[in-house]
Amino acid sequence: HCGYVQNGSHRDEVIRGLQGSVFGWSRSPQETVNYVTCHDNLTLWDKLQLSTREDDIDDTERRRMHLLSVGILAVAQGGMFLHG
Repeated sequence: HCGYVQNGSHRDEVIRGLQGSVFGWSRSPQETVNYVTCHDNLTLWDKLQLSTREDDIDDTERRRMHLLSVGILAVAQGGMFLHG
């Protein structure tokens, strides 16, 4: 499945995540953990490769998608989970 960094979909979900889900299920951003690096046992890079392999996208574009993903995560309210 593709998401915001691959094709711009799920924009509203990204916005809710940036806000720490305070308009959804949490009372405070401190109750949330934000992540982009764990997708059904795949790293972010694995997920980007699988979700864009049939598109005409090269690794340079995937690196940009990766940086955008981590950048979004870095500015989101709440805790941050990074793949080590």
